[in-house]
Amino acid sequence: MPLRNNVYRRVLPDVCTSFSSENGKQLFRKRLSHKNQNKVMSLRNNFYRRVLPDVCTSFSSERGKQLFRDALNAGYMESYFNLGPQLRTQDEPAYCGLSSLVMVLNALAVDPGIVWKGVWRWYHEDMLECCLPLEQIKTDGVTLEQLSCIARCNQLESQHFHTTEEHDIDAFRRFLRNLVKEACQTQEMAIIASFGRQILKQTGTGHFAPIGGYCPTEDCVLILEPARFKYPPFWVPLPLFWRSMCTLDKATGKYRGYMTLRKCNRQPTLLFKISKTFNATSPTRDHSVILFNNIIDFLHSKVENPDEDEPIIKRICKEIFDISMAHYSDRGKGLFFNSLTGVKMGELSPEHQEAVFTLVKEVESLKLYKLIRSTLDKVTCCQTLFTIEDSPKDCCSKENPCVLCLPHFMTIFLLVLPVFANETKTQCLDHKPVETDKANYKGTYYEVVLNLAKELNTGNQDNNGQMLLFNEVEQLQKQVVSVLSTEKGPSCCGVKYI
Repeated sequence: MPLRNNVYRRVLPDVCTSFSSENGKQLFRKRLSHKNQNKVMSLRNNFYRRVLPDVCTSFSSERGKQLFRDALNAGYMESYFNLGPQLRTQDEPAYCGLSSLVMVLNALAVDPGIVWKGVWRWYHEDMLECCLPLEQIKTDGVTLEQLSCIARCNQLESQHFHTTEEHDIDAFRRFLRNLVKEACQTQEMAIIASFGRQILKQTGTGHFAPIGGYCPTEDCVLILEPARFKYPPFWVPLPLFWRSMCTLDKATGKYRGYMTLRKCNRQPTLLFKISKTFNATSPTRDHSVILFNNIIDFLHSKVENPDEDEPIIKRICKEIFDISMAHYSDRGKGLFFNSLTGVKMGELSPEHQEAVFTLVKEVESLKLYKLIRSTLDKVTCCQTLFTIEDSPKDCCSKENPCVLCLPHFMTIFLLVLPVFANETKTQCLDHKPVETDKANYKGTYYEVVLNLAKELNTGNQDNNGQMLLFNEVEQLQKQVVSVLSTEKGPSCCGVKYI
């Protein structure tokens, strides 16, 4: 009776299979095998690096070290000591161009003028949003012309060259030797190559990477690979690498090539920079073309009373403002935006703060600014883009002098426009600028702008004897010309020159 009142387990029903039975063990083996297959399949969809092809020599291999020693003894590795410490892994699969440029900018000790993190000014890919949007680069990468444009927008002198199989490899070899020799003396220059990976038996298509050195005894170049998650830095025979640069870029229909980069030794812009929406390839390109053409058409028109500056400037401001607002729905889509937007003055060094205040004072001391300021009412003026603290309601009052609003931007824009009257600065790839004889704009609104812009050459100087405003305008002019001169840019798609 006591045993009938308690139970030792139950018999498993026939619709169930015991895990420890032969049938249960078989089901377990099948499940385990299926799980392993899924794991193998998942590993096939991602990679941990690639095996470097036999035509390339890993920089860290014994032969790679020997090539380094030979190149160093021959005097062709000096550029490596600047570039090597800045070697970085690209943040995005299509960032090879930007990451190569970041290496060069930091290797050449170019001050970006803006904070990266903490209190440090240092170049990062996210800072290179010029000539085309970063979102587009993440998807499409960049071409040789576009990367050269971005370099020129960041205080580098850039020249790019397309190679073809008809070109002389010996000339390039001599050029490369001379370049690394010069880098040994100046340490203010570098080369970024654009090449096709397939020729090197690597996976992928087009790629960018800095050249870190040259070994004359083995005729090899050192490639400082930015995609280090894929391949390490490697040596490759120069003739083979030359062939890889002679491949076609489907995006442009041109051969790949290389670009030389030199430090300009000029300070960066302090307050203004080119908007990311004013670029060579984005869908907003047509808007930029229309904006420039409409403004230039207006400035070509004759002035009724050329001796009266104030009503002329009032008309210019009204027309430019109306033209701009007709094409752009918000201020963030203009030609220029304040590079210190979102940055607190306390995060800048005392020297940087002093330079910013000096620059603003120089702008406000110009007759052009005063005329513009007097013609704009508070409704259009007080759309503040930069203040020391939170934007006050009456941002243009005398109590808040360091505020950038429409008159500042309008002044800078008009000071930049004379760049279109200089043939040497507006050479386009496919079009020549219109003749710029003074007779072409005699008695026009543009003549008034030119005359007022002459004041810039006699502007105030800071304590170091540098004309901050002159530098600001000059750098912006170079950036505008760089964007307009870029392949597939607005200047080759209908924009006119004054």
